[in-house]
Amino acid sequence: MKELDHMPFPDWFRSLLPRRDPQPKGEVTEAIRDRAGRTELMNAVVDGDDARVRRLLDDGAEPDDVDKAGWCALHFAAQECSEKMVKMLVKAGANLELREKYGNTPLWRAVSNYRGGAEVISTLLEVGANPDAENKSGVSPREMANTIANYDTAKFFENY
Repeated sequence: MKELDHMPFPDWFRSLLPRRDPQPKGEVTEAIRDRAGRTELMNAVVDGDDARVRRLLDDGAEPDDVDKAGWCALHFAAQECSEKMVKMLVKAGANLELREKYGNTPLWRAVSNYRGGAEVISTLLEVGANPDAENKSGVSPREMANTIANYDTAKFFENY
C-alpha cells in the first residue's frame, strides 16, 4: 500500500487499509474496537466462540477492557450464561466487580438474565463476586434475585 501513502485520504479511510507491518501472532498490544467500543474478545464472547476467546486470551487480550457502555467481556459472558467463558475470563484475571455505566457487575447481569442454568451464578459466587454490590439504583444481585421472586435464583445466595 506504499503507493497510497502520498494520497490525501482521511484517517478513517487509512484505518481500513491493511497494515504494512502486521502484528506478530501471539502479541496483542492494543484492542481494535467496533462502533460500540467492543473489542474482538467481547465480540467472541457474544458470538459464543470458545476457541476464539481462548486464542485471544492466550495471545494477551485484556479481559477488563470496557466498551462505550462500560461492559467488559465478563459482563457479556455472564449475560450469555456461558459458564465456560466465565471460567476462562476469571482464570485470565478478569475483575469480578467491574461496573458498567449503570453500576451493574457481571454477577448482577447473570442474575438478571437467569435462564435456568445456575452455573454462571454459582461460579461467580464461588470465585468471590460480591452478592451485595449495589448498582446506581441501589439494587444488589441478591436483591435482584429476591425482587424477581425466582426461588431458583434466590437459593444461590443462601450461603453467601
